[in-house]
Amino acid sequence: MEIIKVNLVKSIDDSYEIMIGQDWGSKIIAYLKEKSYGQKYAIITDSIVQQQLGMKFKNALRSAGIKCDLFAFRAGETNKTLAQIRKLATKMLHKSYNRSDCVIALGGGIVGDIAGFLAAIFMRGIPVIQIPTSLLAMVDSSIGGKTGVDLDIGKNLIGVFYQPKKVYIDINFLNTLPQKQISNALAEIIKYGCIYDKDFFTYLEKNIDQIFQKDPKVLSFIIQKSCEIKGKIIEMDEKESNIRMILNYGHTIGHAVENLSRYKILHGYAVAIGMVKINEIAVSGGLMGKNDADRIKNLLNLAKLPTAIPGKFTWPQIEKVMMKDKKVKNGKINFIICPEIGKAKTIEI
Repeated sequence: MEIIKVNLVKSIDDSYEIMIGQDWGSKIIAYLKEKSYGQKYAIITDSIVQQQLGMKFKNALRSAGIKCDLFAFRAGETNKTLAQIRKLATKMLHKSYNRSDCVIALGGGIVGDIAGFLAAIFMRGIPVIQIPTSLLAMVDSSIGGKTGVDLDIGKNLIGVFYQPKKVYIDINFLNTLPQKQISNALAEIIKYGCIYDKDFFTYLEKNIDQIFQKDPKVLSFIIQKSCEIKGKIIEMDEKESNIRMILNYGHTIGHAVENLSRYKILHGYAVAIGMVKINEIAVSGGLMGKNDADRIKNLLNLAKLPTAIPGKFTWPQIEKVMMKDKKVKNGKINFIICPEIGKAKTIEI
């Protein structure tokens, strides 16, 4: 018998910077000119951001002598599909994009997921830069390299880990953000306090009104703190084999609620519901104190988030969807609980 070994031991540095500030427009262009990530840039966005920022951003890049094109898809989670990836890739090919080029994700979390996945598989991988325009994307989806699309039976079931080359966060993008989108992001922000940093949780309790008032100092702090916490967790476990799983607190139930609602319930709203439900399960099993569970529920209420499963969805329906989740192992579902605020652990049910 002949044995041939293909030696592929390697060391890869996928480190990147998250740049947080205000009025990043001109600075981003300067960075792109200074450090070229591609000969030309495919700006991926959705139909809403296309009108608000996309066209302006494309024209600014072109005016600076940077080659680029804008590719937009209809906004909404229902368009986060393999079919959409195929359409965007085909459009890029028609514009002669190749392995020397780069993708820019300009938009919220759905845009970031689609653009990141597209970059990961286009020509077997080209660079991607994340420019999140929603608070939720700034504190969550633009960081960590999770990319992918949904299937009818579940969320984010097709995807890869693919880290961006850079993340640019411009707080000014939040000036026109609707209140419901602030609430949508607050579920993820509160989650960081619940699973990792009790002091941050307390800060959120004391400053919730200033967040809705869009106080720039407060917004800057909560974005920076959220990015730091997620960054630390990802450094320890890039591909969710261990500690990174704690970032899924509230998500297993939340994703099932999203799916059953056909994504009419926003991601953060669903995660808030999931956090409260898993807390109730943990309290009933003696794994969490009721005072901490009540405190989390109260903060979610202050953040104008729902805290109960909609009456039209039954627990058996939710369980059926959860069994299709990526976190199911040997017929059991992995849940993240908080024994106390600031700490998290995994349990199987």
